[in-house]
Amino acid sequence: MVDYLKRKNKPDLAYLYTAPPTQDTPTVVFAPGFRSNMNGIKASYLENVAQENKLGYLRFDYSGHGQSGGDFNTLTLSCWCNDMKHILKTILDGPSIIVGSSMGGWISLCIAQQDPHLINSFIGLATAADFTHDIEMRMTQAQHQDMIDHGFIEQPTSHCKTPHRFTRELLTDGQSHFILDKNLQINGPVTLMHGLLDKDVPWQKTIQLAQNFEITPEIILFDQSDHRLSSSVELNVLKDEIQRHKRILVTPEAKNCVDEKHHKQTIHSGYDKIDFGNVHFFLSKPLKLPL
Repeated sequence: MVDYLKRKNKPDLAYLYTAPPTQDTPTVVFAPGFRSNMNGIKASYLENVAQENKLGYLRFDYSGHGQSGGDFNTLTLSCWCNDMKHILKTILDGPSIIVGSSMGGWISLCIAQQDPHLINSFIGLATAADFTHDIEMRMTQAQHQDMIDHGFIEQPTSHCKTPHRFTRELLTDGQSHFILDKNLQINGPVTLMHGLLDKDVPWQKTIQLAQNFEITPEIILFDQSDHRLSSSVELNVLKDEIQRHKRILVTPEAKNCVDEKHHKQTIHSGYDKIDFGNVHFFLSKPLKLPL
């Protein structure tokens, strides 16, 4: 049953939460993307993963999204960052494994820099870091005029039937949350997953993002995947990563041997492993990467 987090003078936030069996057991937290919600394929799949692995699970809707209150067209990244931060501070009482999808990945990393104790490990799914900057850079002359005349523009997307609306307030507010020019710190394992056929957020953004972390993230690329990352192949790899993050959080000293075992299993399950320095790519078939 959906619960609601009541806030004074702010929209109610809808969430679903299953507590972990012990306070030291990690909770998987799903942070959805722009105009997405907590009832999507990935969010529902993660509930089963958490249950199978005896983990807690928390999913929620930002204000203006899904079953939460608020007018989407009046909200900004600052609002959604505050939503997620409030959810984490109010609901969780133990370690977290954050799974951030698209904009949810950007929001999660913003929070990690502000309150590092809230995010103990991070899995980014096509992380849309600084996407408001990309929108501004791609705006045509006609769109600039629309922004002046109407205060918003609309752009089609490959995974939604209706176009996304981007307001002047959203794009302006996004500037205060840019992270691609900052050093990023997560006090635990980091995995970045991306599809090479993503038309909404180019996979090169994940490569750029990976270089900003103080630790070396695990990078997983899928050669036949788009922005959604919700096929059975991608979801199974996501499950593997959650299990790996759990083992590292529960037994930090076992990190090296856990990683080695995970790599061998991934290769055996049909992936080719390609190394570029300290960054690892897992591809479903041999591929020459476009550089």
